[in-house]
Amino acid sequence: MGNIYVRGITVKNGILFAAADENPQDRVYIFNDQTQSWQISGSIQTTFQFSIYSMYSYDNFLFVSYPTSIIAGTEVLFRSSDNGVSWQDVSLGLPDGVFNLSSGGNSLFAATVNGVYRSSNSGTTWINSGLNSENIVSLEISGDSIYAGSSGRGVFRSTDMGLSWQNFGIQDKWVYDLKILNGKLFAGTNFVGMFRSPLNSVNWSLINSGIYGMPVNSFAQTNNSIIAGAYGGLFISTNMGISWQDKGKSFPGILSDVSLGGSHLIYDVAVDTINNIIYGGSAGAVYRSTDNGESWTITGATSFRAGRIEVLEISYLNPGQLKVFAGKGTGADFIGLHTSVDLGLNWNFQNFGIQFPYILDVEIKDNLIFTAGGYSVNGAIRRSSDNGISWQTVNNGLPSDFTAEALHTMVNGNIITATDNGVYRSSNNGESWISVWDNGNVTGFASDGKGYVYASSTSPAYRGIFRSTDFGTSWQQFNEGFQFIPDNVFSVTYKNGFLFAGVDRLGIWKRQVDNFTSAENISSVIPTEFILEQNFPNPFNPSTNIRFTVPETGFISLKVYDILGKEISTLVNNKVSAGTHEVQFDAASLTSGVYFYKLQSDEFSEIKKMTLIR
Repeated sequence: MGNIYVRGITVKNGILFAAADENPQDRVYIFNDQTQSWQISGSIQTTFQFSIYSMYSYDNFLFVSYPTSIIAGTEVLFRSSDNGVSWQDVSLGLPDGVFNLSSGGNSLFAATVNGVYRSSNSGTTWINSGLNSENIVSLEISGDSIYAGSSGRGVFRSTDMGLSWQNFGIQDKWVYDLKILNGKLFAGTNFVGMFRSPLNSVNWSLINSGIYGMPVNSFAQTNNSIIAGAYGGLFISTNMGISWQDKGKSFPGILSDVSLGGSHLIYDVAVDTINNIIYGGSAGAVYRSTDNGESWTITGATSFRAGRIEVLEISYLNPGQLKVFAGKGTGADFIGLHTSVDLGLNWNFQNFGIQFPYILDVEIKDNLIFTAGGYSVNGAIRRSSDNGISWQTVNNGLPSDFTAEALHTMVNGNIITATDNGVYRSSNNGESWISVWDNGNVTGFASDGKGYVYASSTSPAYRGIFRSTDFGTSWQQFNEGFQFIPDNVFSVTYKNGFLFAGVDRLGIWKRQVDNFTSAENISSVIPTEFILEQNFPNPFNPSTNIRFTVPETGFISLKVYDILGKEISTLVNNKVSAGTHEVQFDAASLTSGVYFYKLQSDEFSEIKKMTLIR
């Protein structure tokens, strides 16, 4: 098909069809099984050039719907009886927008901007079937029951094929899709995620592990938790991202128009590990929690006024005087760097002597503090050697006009910065910079236990996550594990051998990146039994080798646990061929102590002990 926007796909009589947006007209494609390729079947000519919303097959017809029209009853639903070669406008009687179609009880139903419509003659004529004051975007039919998903009013149900309707729960949600599976109704909603309910009773439960499928802007860490700042608020995981708790529900007040369903958009998160305080940067203020997110207070509302708090950072450089830095990136005034020396209760403002020194990131390295910011004309990297009292601009080697989005100190001590002109690196604390990558859409960096550097990106040319194994000199795509390559990754962080990525509309993803190498088969002799050998060396620092033998090809897991039984690392979790294998465990990010490793299959399980000594 090439680079086109496919809006709908359906199967008719065993043949696959796709509808796509193309200028100056929309086209329908048919898949040829013999050539394994797509061919143009026909085109749809409309007056107003709106985008196709969905495609559906019913009663030997193909249907294509449009979500809006200038004139009600025209060009919102088209029908084809010849596999898409020619099309007939069958919009008469429909309102000015059709989202989806479904069928049941010898009738065709349409989800429209003014309720549900029904046709008993394959779309030739239509009558309203209720909910005429609702914007219905999805339909699912089971027997005599119709389920309708609305935009902002939840789900409705009719048990008499549309003659009457009752609300079926999750009233405040936009329900974009509905599906029935194994006697359960599944509802896909905007920002909140996936819900599930029995078909015959209103009993919805959220089933996406607690974190919403939304943009995740930032991460922070405590000793035992990962904290994510997202479009819908702040979320905390205490089990390495397996599940998340919404800790933003208790945010007090609404400071601007960026609240959604009582939650707030969090741009950055910082943790004071000495005083056990979590800070969340939002619109017009910083939120502060002293009880691990259970309750929150507003701080700085008068100082910050309107605009985003884009970045938060904690400085322990001056003994006895902790400093909290808050960078403001938008708003009419007070744009720049705000500092607090009393745990965020009061704030002082700095603008470096220029009008709009937008601050987008703060990085602390040794006894130096760096800020990144600007929007083109005021782009600058600034450095302070006195804990933020005075600042020096260090732009040598950077473009004349740029925006600096992120800063990161690598394991070798070099600093990299992400700008809209690409990624630059400094080996002398910012005295000079060199260009190392032309990607101008990097949103964040993280380093793993091996010193590899990861970058999150939103560029069409550089999609997803990238990794550098040579401290930024070269970059390779690192998107294995995603179901598909994401368009926008807003943030990335590393903890205990895992990389976490905040993906636009898809929530948080994680994958293991170190603490192990792939299991290597070191013997071709076919053994007759399972064997888990003692690791060597033991004790070890920081890495050790674990050898195991399996008598036949099968699924094997090899995991490491701490002395409390908490899972630390997964070394192997896949199908392994018969033979003797060896895997390396890298504990560079762990503390001294006793650890256990467990080999398990369907037929075998054994645990051994090992000791890490720093």
